[in-house]
Amino acid sequence: MSRFTGVLDGKTTAAVAIGVLGICVALLLQRFLDHRSLSQFPLNSSQYGSYPKRLMAYVYHAESLYRQGYNEFKNAAYRMTTVDGA
Repeated sequence: MSRFTGVLDGKTTAAVAIGVLGICVALLLQRFLDHRSLSQFPLNSSQYGSYPKRLMAYVYHAESLYRQGYNEFKNAAYRMTTVDGA
């Protein structure tokens, strides 16, 4: 039993705590920075206004919205409101 006494000593516990804290900070930063980076792309169907209106437009006119997005942003990336919330 004596060979397992040093497994959870102070250094190991501190290292695990720092690792977990680092992972939490990285995940939070990714969440906030990802949203900001996507907002720089133009939004297709922005003429419908709010999110619920854009969603209903997508549900009923998805094919025409894809065509409109392709014609308007042929050489660029753009965002589109879809059923999955993107």
